[in-house]
Amino acid sequence: MTQLLSYIVWNPDLEAFHIGPMTVRWYGLMWIIGLALAYLVVKRLYKEQKIKDELFDPLFIYCFFGILIGARLGHCIFYQPQDFLTSWKGFVEMLLPIHFMADGGWKLTGYAGLASHGGTLGLMIALWLYVRKTKLSIWTVLDNIAIATENQLTIIFNTTHEKCYKLIIHIFTFIT
Repeated sequence: MTQLLSYIVWNPDLEAFHIGPMTVRWYGLMWIIGLALAYLVVKRLYKEQKIKDELFDPLFIYCFFGILIGARLGHCIFYQPQDFLTSWKGFVEMLLPIHFMADGGWKLTGYAGLASHGGTLGLMIALWLYVRKTKLSIWTVLDNIAIATENQLTIIFNTTHEKCYKLIIHIFTFIT
């Protein structure tokens, strides 16, 4: 089994491509593709279930910001609290996609650090707020979102990290 897993590139290049001075990373690209696919799936489900169109756009806004804010806060709080929670500059960097430079300036960095489990928690809170506002059945909304989250490609990319590879090896060693 170990030999089979050795064919997978476990530490791919973080950067997918560049657009001028901006770098697009694979992880961010998977988030965007996953959200776009989820948008299309849920829009179709709402149409098939004859749920009013004016209820769909707020759902996407709630979900988008819930996932983004939750994913960013999840990364900053769970993985780098010493960088983001110990100073005012760190707190600003946690919320805005910037990095303060040593010379007093700042540069736009994008959100380098998103945790999918934080995004999941943010999504749950966002869906609760959405259901309270729209008065739709929580079960209808959760059913539709559950179908759409199958398209989240971040899970696929998460398995390409070396730590996941080592975990898989340990699991297969334990099983056999």
